[in-house]
Amino acid sequence: MRVKSITRIAIPLTAAAIVLAACSSGGGGGGSSASGSASGSGASGLTLVDLTPPATTQIDKVTWNLWEGEPYTTDPYTSADYKENTVNSNMCETLMIYDPSYQFKPWLAKAFSNPDPLTWVYDLRDDVTFWDGSKMTTDDVVFSMNHNLTDPTSFYHYLYSNVKSVEASGANQVTVKLTAPDYLFNRELADYAGVVVQKKFYEAHAKDFGTPDVGVMCTGPFQFTSWTKGDNITLSRYDGWWNKEQTPKVKSLVFKFLTDEAAVTAALQTGEIDGSYDPPLSGLTQLATNTSGKLFYGSMPSNVTYTYTNPTGAMANPKMRLALQNSIDWNGIAKVVFKDTAVAIKAELPPTTFDDAKAQLEPAYAALPANGAPDIEKAKALVAEAGADAQKPVIIGTIASATGSAFGNAVVDGAKKAGINATLKVIPVDQYTNYLYDPKTREGVDMLFTDFWSNIPNALDWMGTTSTKGSSFNQWGYSGIDTLYLQARAEKDDTKRGQLTADMMNKLAGENLTMGNGLQRASRLWMSNKITGAPATFTYVYAPWAQYLGGTGAN
Repeated sequence: MRVKSITRIAIPLTAAAIVLAACSSGGGGGGSSASGSASGSGASGLTLVDLTPPATTQIDKVTWNLWEGEPYTTDPYTSADYKENTVNSNMCETLMIYDPSYQFKPWLAKAFSNPDPLTWVYDLRDDVTFWDGSKMTTDDVVFSMNHNLTDPTSFYHYLYSNVKSVEASGANQVTVKLTAPDYLFNRELADYAGVVVQKKFYEAHAKDFGTPDVGVMCTGPFQFTSWTKGDNITLSRYDGWWNKEQTPKVKSLVFKFLTDEAAVTAALQTGEIDGSYDPPLSGLTQLATNTSGKLFYGSMPSNVTYTYTNPTGAMANPKMRLALQNSIDWNGIAKVVFKDTAVAIKAELPPTTFDDAKAQLEPAYAALPANGAPDIEKAKALVAEAGADAQKPVIIGTIASATGSAFGNAVVDGAKKAGINATLKVIPVDQYTNYLYDPKTREGVDMLFTDFWSNIPNALDWMGTTSTKGSSFNQWGYSGIDTLYLQARAEKDDTKRGQLTADMMNKLAGENLTMGNGLQRASRLWMSNKITGAPATFTYVYAPWAQYLGGTGAN
């Protein structure tokens, strides 16, 4: 799925993102206990919050860091990574939304209906304007959706596979006709499958939309102001934003592109940078004890793991896959590499993706075997039962970073203890995406390290990307859940659809495909004492998060 840029859902954690803290066994500072919208306990006792304490004052400027570096574009149709989405989510809004507590609701659409299995109807808000003051019309919405439908270069084009047409059906109404029932489609409109851009502006800038010189024209709480290559992207508050219940308190939002971990940690402590999502793990201990700001943690739909890529190698044997799963000290990786900000999960699906299928997925997940502590004796027995396949080499690819190497070495160490003939292949950062998506490049490699996250926090979306035949992150070529997946996507009844989803999760877990049951990590957030309000959850890549940001009165 993420072919057109460095993959969002499969973005390898580079050294600029996370680094192994050698010999560290403590948590990098506890989660904030400050008042906010709480979401419970997380990994190793972290306190997870949805929203940080609300902002109380206006503030002229906030400088925010993009830990992954400079974006490639501000075009939402081709945005598919942390850095692009962290910026764009504040500018270009979607018809539907997941709020900071992952609640799904209408956004630019004020209501939706499904009058028959082949029809979705969207009633649009009539108070939305673009930054130039012109009203958002049905023409803009139809144009925006049809761009995703008809343009194969749009990253979200494939999510329209069941769409026959998108047409205006009233002054403030759009109707989508389908070729087959699709009860995932509506939820996908909370990602950029449901983005709305100004038709007139896009048509005038079709070839340079989203570039530093042009930017975009959308409806969000912040508008594109400037992009100085190599230095910053600046957004300014749009005072005509339609959501009067949540008027932004920040006048200017400046995104910097620091990637060196030591430099990021220092800039956060000195106040050069006011805030950042995913501050470096290598700096968590320093940040947790620094009195100039505060660390927060929120939930995140992620699986830090390996994905299986070679269906003809040793791992074609299910006993070898089960042996490997049992050989890995996932709890140790969570503690040392992720400094107690991650927790082992029992399926490739993290519980943060359960969404509308919680009632069926939660009990099914609870019944799965425990994961976390290695069982080397069990792993050895499974290797012995695997016969000749146990002698075949197993090549585990990882990215050339401290975290990638630490993760890869931990997996190889466990594999060797179980008697698996495993070796680590370290792949340069600039080549890693090719390994994820180009079968010729990764020939002979059995597994690849990944930090996977989905378009939306939804189990069907996750499995549709990782585990159905032909999907972009199904390097194995797996097709074992295809029939169930199609049935679930076409099933209107929530309970029946949830049960089909649970059946797929169980099948994938039972076969240990298409990826390992790894770690769900927490979303990390640092803010200086002068600002507050930002969501701590991973919804910052889905929805306008800076709408909540503002001052504390300490600036």
